Amino acid sequence: PNTVRAQTMVVAQSVRRRHLVNYLEKFEGHSERFTSLLKEGKLSQANSVERLPNKMKRWNCFRAAQLPFLEMLALKAEDEFFAPNELIIKIGEECHYGQTPLYVLLAGKAVIEDEMGVMQNVLGPGELIGEGGALGLAATRGSNVRIFGAGCAHCFKITGPSLEDALNVFAEEHATFEALQHMRIEKNMQFQAKRQAWMTQIAMPALEKVTLFPED
Repeated sequence: PNTVRAQTMVVAQSVRRRHLVNYLEKFEGHSERFTSLLKEGKLSQANSVERLPNKMKRWNCFRAAQLPFLEMLALKAEDEFFAPNELIIKIGEECHYGQTPLYVLLAGKAVIEDEMGVMQNVLGPGELIGEGGALGLAATRGSNVRIFGAGCAHCFKITGPSLEDALNVFAEEHATFEALQHMRIEKNMQFQAKRQAWMTQIAMPALEKVTLFPED
């Protein structure tokens, strides 16, 4: 659990979980936006007494990491929620090791896009976002990463200073992050290869049969 403090005067209205569930059952058109968050909430309730580093250990990206390393990462971590189609990271943003944050997708889906908005890959829960910039391996963000689909998403944000401090103590973990990034690059290339094959073998032949302007 986290403590949330107001920095200025705040007026807030609380909504009980059962009321939210009842509302979503009544207005089914809005339920898809909250499906992934409610699913994650049920899992969190079932493991409410589990310490955060132990939870992190179950995420795909940190299964091989040491618990003391995860404890350092979790010290100043933040929860961030994103609306459908909202950008998590933007192409061209400057990256600085020790300052640029690293994200872990916990609920929902995200899509990686190039500068033309072409999809490169789709990410699911437990995957890293922005590791190249956070590790200082890239001077700028090379892709857009935005929320995919109609649902909202929940990310675990690891601050740049926390990441740097943890890697200074556990330097061997740096190799793990680099390996994950190389795997990501390979997956992106495979995804793009499949997409290109679909374009050339299915989409383009189908379009060639379509007559947009019929001959007189």
